[in-house]
Amino acid sequence: MKFLSHTKEEAFEIIKELVARFKQNEKSYTSVSYDESNTRTDFIDKFFEALNWDVRNDNGFAERFREVVREDKVVINGQTKAPDYSFRLGGQKIFFVEAKKPSVNIKDDIAPAYQVRRYAYTAKLPLSILTDFEEFAVYDTQIKPNSVDKASTARIQFMRYTEYEENFEYLWNTFSKDAVQTGSFDRYCESSKNKRGTSEIDNELLSTIEKWRLDLAKNIALRNPSLNLRNLNIAVQKIIDRIIFLRIAEDKDMEDLETLKKACNSENAYESLKWVFSIANDKYNSGLFATESWIENLVIDSKVLKDITNELYYPNCPYAWVALPVEVLGNIYEKFLGSEINFKNVKNGHTVTVEEKPEIKKAGGVFYTPTYIVKYIVEQTIGKKLANCTPETAAYVTVCDPACGSGSFLVGAFKFLLNWYLDQYTKTKTEEAKNLKAGKIINTKNGIALSIQEKKRILTTHIFGVDIDAQAVEVTKLSLFLQMLEGEGKQENSLFRESDMHVLPYLGDNIKCGNSLIGSDFYATQDLSLFEEDSMYKVNAFDWDKEFPQIFGKNCHKDSENLRFSSGFECVIGNPPYLRVQGLRENYETESQFLETKYKSATGRFDFYVLFMERGFSLLNKNGLLSFILPHKFINSDFGTGIRQFIYENKALNFITHFGAEQVFATASVYTCVIGLSHDNKNFKFTQVSPKQISEDVAFEEFDIEKLQDTSRWSFQNSENGNLIEKLNLQKNTVKKVFKGVFQGIITGDNKVFYIQNCVIKDDILYGFSEALNESIELEAKICKPILTGKTINKYYIKNKNEYILYPYILENCKTRIIEESLLKSDYPKTYNYFTKLKKRLSSRGTEKMKYPCWYSLWNFRNILNLECMRIVTPDICYGTSMCFENGSHYHNDTSYAFILDEPSETKYKFYLAILNSPITWFYLKETGTSLRGGYFRFKTKYLENFPLPTATESQQQELANLATLMMEAVKKQQDAKSDQEKNICKMRVEAIDSQINAKVYALYGLTEEEIAIVEKSK
Repeated sequence: MKFLSHTKEEAFEIIKELVARFKQNEKSYTSVSYDESNTRTDFIDKFFEALNWDVRNDNGFAERFREVVREDKVVINGQTKAPDYSFRLGGQKIFFVEAKKPSVNIKDDIAPAYQVRRYAYTAKLPLSILTDFEEFAVYDTQIKPNSVDKASTARIQFMRYTEYEENFEYLWNTFSKDAVQTGSFDRYCESSKNKRGTSEIDNELLSTIEKWRLDLAKNIALRNPSLNLRNLNIAVQKIIDRIIFLRIAEDKDMEDLETLKKACNSENAYESLKWVFSIANDKYNSGLFATESWIENLVIDSKVLKDITNELYYPNCPYAWVALPVEVLGNIYEKFLGSEINFKNVKNGHTVTVEEKPEIKKAGGVFYTPTYIVKYIVEQTIGKKLANCTPETAAYVTVCDPACGSGSFLVGAFKFLLNWYLDQYTKTKTEEAKNLKAGKIINTKNGIALSIQEKKRILTTHIFGVDIDAQAVEVTKLSLFLQMLEGEGKQENSLFRESDMHVLPYLGDNIKCGNSLIGSDFYATQDLSLFEEDSMYKVNAFDWDKEFPQIFGKNCHKDSENLRFSSGFECVIGNPPYLRVQGLRENYETESQFLETKYKSATGRFDFYVLFMERGFSLLNKNGLLSFILPHKFINSDFGTGIRQFIYENKALNFITHFGAEQVFATASVYTCVIGLSHDNKNFKFTQVSPKQISEDVAFEEFDIEKLQDTSRWSFQNSENGNLIEKLNLQKNTVKKVFKGVFQGIITGDNKVFYIQNCVIKDDILYGFSEALNESIELEAKICKPILTGKTINKYYIKNKNEYILYPYILENCKTRIIEESLLKSDYPKTYNYFTKLKKRLSSRGTEKMKYPCWYSLWNFRNILNLECMRIVTPDICYGTSMCFENGSHYHNDTSYAFILDEPSETKYKFYLAILNSPITWFYLKETGTSLRGGYFRFKTKYLENFPLPTATESQQQELANLATLMMEAVKKQQDAKSDQEKNICKMRVEAIDSQINAKVYALYGLTEEEIAIVEKSK
């Protein structure tokens, strides 16, 4: 029977009926003897079905598209192995629900709350639910869980079943399937995001693994002094990889729980651990656990291994390893691989440090590609290649990432292939029966799945990768292994019933270590007597034809339809490194000279990603597709001349999906695009979209390939806004370069206590009204400061609300420090008396982990030097630019930001004020910032600091500064105007000055009439 959706009104009636039924037999249901499975079937299933979730899969969706996955309750050592319910849309997890029987005290019991928080935190879900129907608790699962947390920690909603009716709007608008589909759930999650205490599992687990690395490295270096640095890095990486893999395998029920813990708690931990690794090597036979005598002979103290493994288990471990997405682990490892172990010389030998790799530092950090970009690139390449294939003809679709890093693109490609094959094998009942018999698919408790043998075949047939970093290669293999074992366990697959079968495939022929850009021909012109072993490691030459003979040799894959041999990969994908040639290692001169002779794209101060475009294209077979995410600067920059020429000559451009000035990478200001290359194109496609709006159905505009013949600069006329953004970005200066910073204002932690309204100062006493006490109060004026909020800051004008902030801080030796309580009591008795009345309220702020340093302190007091100086202030959210000059007489709060120059100059401030209040700023921020409902935008530091500022002569600066002064005076008069005629005249004067300011600003940017029209259109 097909699942039928309910209207909102019908859902209300169903829940009302469930509540009545529970109330009727509450004593029976809440007794200890009442079975938990009955709670799920009788109440929880029906509750969520009322919210339009197909809990029982009545629609018959394939396993990966089921809306709700229900797990059997498996309890080991007091902990369950998986959440009871996983709610999903389109295969994407949305939230977990952990179900208990009504006799459990959900409101106060610590264990169930910790349990659901661990699952969801590890799975990187923002919210999850704990319920027994009698009680319903919602947790913010962005907050790292701790086994000693109270049940109320991170809980953002709690209700009993008797409150479901009155809270129905909340339940429907947050957790119904309709709420997820319409974005209401996301908006609710966003409202709870970035609160104190929230943290990403990526960062937390990265810190944990980095600590393990340092502890292991120190101990191994100490106990094995003859070990060189390179092998120290390798040994530490291998041990950590093996431990993580086996711990995840334990939680997947593929290994006995606590195998690692028991081994490392023995008297000789490393000997026991080696035995565990040896058994794993026999079982998995993948190279991950391969015996290497030099690693086996290491001396490692038991304590360091014991400390690591004890952190891996409940209740000490806040992570539920079974719920850890492979993508999250990849993100963690990508950052992890950005640093390395080094020796630090000390007086009596050396110690160990972990430092960022020089090339990573020069590149500005590690850029981990978001999953949605990986998915898009995979769909644009492998998706297109498989569109007309059958499982029999798909074998030739090989995919390679030539700079695979932690393997995120290859994992995405592998996952796509697994889903594609499963869909193909279950297309019809006949196909399903045939493939079940052939052992390509199997029956599991959750439906049809690919057999482990078939997953191994898919992995080794289709997936290939290269990276110059040996550690990255090992991490890629680890990530692929973990992806292959998704959904596996003793109950799931025949792999545990066939003792002679090895679980994992050997990936040494698929994922290799080497320099994708430099082959062994590099050495032909080198004096090898001067070329030391260390240099050989750094260059790490790689010959593609020799390393992948199955792809480039005589017996390479053949075109199954035309029976023609076609050398090369069908798909090349990835995120190549962004690193200027000048940032190369010490011996870059030799290598750069070689690269300049080898690559047409190596022109000017080239960036390595252009070389990867050229190399990637050369790796394609004649029907192949390449897709990379990379900076779009090559489209217009001087160094891009070579790659533009190469692309035009080879008619290689297939498509560009351009992201303008919107950011893809959270930690880096890099303006990117997705590019597609293929052979002999007559046309190419172009579009500009917001990164998160991309999909395989994105609308492109098509152009003739001859449009690219002018290789001095490419321009795509359909993207007029993008072109203008690019032109603006050519300015030498940005807000970040010109200003010392863009600073958010004071955060109090309780505005009603610290903000005093309707203030009047007389004889050094401030008279005002406190909302916290709901009464008039008197305070020492010296400790109170006039405060600006976002609502009081307007374009060229500050609205005086007579509002002050209590600011119990002083400046001492250029540092801001809190006034000590004894001094506050003696020098500010009125203020101290006021605070004392509210001490209980102030003391209850914060959490156990995020404590206030003092009971009357502000949450973030900022620096007095940045509060009492000249600056430009702006609201954090506004429609149009609303900035004003502030001479240092007001402080500002967290709903506003301040631009501060290193060297204060009123002329410069007013010059930049005129620019920042011009329509160009609004146009730029609309194109690059965060849009809110109603067309409002956020004016946050990360959006403001990249805004390009023009250069100007002193006379031009003075001219604009004078106009800004006139504007401030004119706006003030407009605000004070009384009669309609006076208001009209003032308005005309403001508009006339504004027009003059804008004309001069447009001229500074060198805008054409057409470009001015684009800017004006955005006003």
